[in-house]
Amino acid sequence: MMLWCTSFVFAAVLTGAESLTLRETVNASTSCSPKEFKCATHDECLPVRFRCDGDNDCQDGSDEENCKDYKCPADDFTCNNGHCISALWKCDGDPDCEDGSDEGAETCKGQPRCATGLFACNPEAEAKDVKCVPTRWRCDGEQDCVSGFDEDNCESTT
Repeated sequence: MMLWCTSFVFAAVLTGAESLTLRETVNASTSCSPKEFKCATHDECLPVRFRCDGDNDCQDGSDEENCKDYKCPADDFTCNNGHCISALWKCDGDPDCEDGSDEGAETCKGQPRCATGLFACNPEAEAKDVKCVPTRWRCDGEQDCVSGFDEDNCESTT
């Protein structure tokens, strides 16, 4: 059995959400939608989110050119090197920007460092270096943080 497809090139692209995205091939005279970026050659339309994200998604790499001058979409975070990542990835403890700027102390200042129900052993550290322990371990008489911070400023039970 042979299948023919003339207007689409199907390519699986793994994103942070682990979903599959279709890459559409368009004619030179066709324009991309406002939510798409047109590659310089090969007439490809890609989701705007792929522009300046640090990965060459266009066959010609044009989605990663001129990123210093590119303004990321409003729902994205702009890394110090100009690349764009989802704002949901900012200050999540996992550096997603090549330069780590999404987890920097200044970027994450005032941001919660641990998920709900967890306590930060070292809240002044860079987000990527924060160790979180269950909140119920705070002031339980047992040192769970290397620094002992989870047992500091606890009311005495004696």
